[in-house]
Amino acid sequence: MRRRLLIATALLTLLAAGLIWWKLQRQLAPLAAAATALRVQTDPHQPLQGLPVGRPDEIGELIDGFNRTLGALTQREQALKESEAFKNAVLNSVDAEIAVVDRDGVIRAVNEPWRQFARDNGIAPGAAALQIEVGGNYLAVCRAASDRAAGDALSAYDGIRAVLDGSVPSFSLEYPCHSPAEQRWYHMNVMPLGQRAQGGAVIAHTNITARVLAAMEVAQQHQRLEQLVLSRTAELSAA
Repeated sequence: MRRRLLIATALLTLLAAGLIWWKLQRQLAPLAAAATALRVQTDPHQPLQGLPVGRPDEIGELIDGFNRTLGALTQREQALKESEAFKNAVLNSVDAEIAVVDRDGVIRAVNEPWRQFARDNGIAPGAAALQIEVGGNYLAVCRAASDRAAGDALSAYDGIRAVLDGSVPSFSLEYPCHSPAEQRWYHMNVMPLGQRAQGGAVIAHTNITARVLAAMEVAQQHQRLEQLVLSRTAELSAA
């Protein structure tokens, strides 16, 4: 009887262990399915999708909460992408060359006219000047240019630095930027980014060559007219 009791106990123990194992497998099946789904979604090229809930128990509620959080993050990411696209569309629609810098002068965003200017004035034809691309330090570029030839570059450095420090509300500068092919003049305007002090700045360069050349032409015509009047006055006086 003791042997039979031991055998029955062993059988019951095995049966109980089997039932417990089956029950655990059944209870943890949603977690296993969720883990498999998560492994599939590690591919960065695949969109994030909700995990299978399985059953409306505690584990199902946990997975459902994860899905809701994932949905909220997806909506925020989509809103961020739309905001980024809107910002780029606005920046690229402006003729001026625009760059956004942080408080240290590091470029955080540029528009397409700015990139085109960098490509047109790079070291190699079509190659962008990396110093004035995203990640470069615009203040360092101005400082290096002022070391080679003091003047407008040093004024630009001091003006941008003053705006970033909050010392002045804005800064503007007109300067020549000639190339081997043509004479060019630009207008720089620096405005703080937002209302918060030392929060960065927006730097806009506008090509004012046509305006400067027109003003030079008017000045030359005015000078020629004055010379003509003086010459005519001298002739009348001599007569």
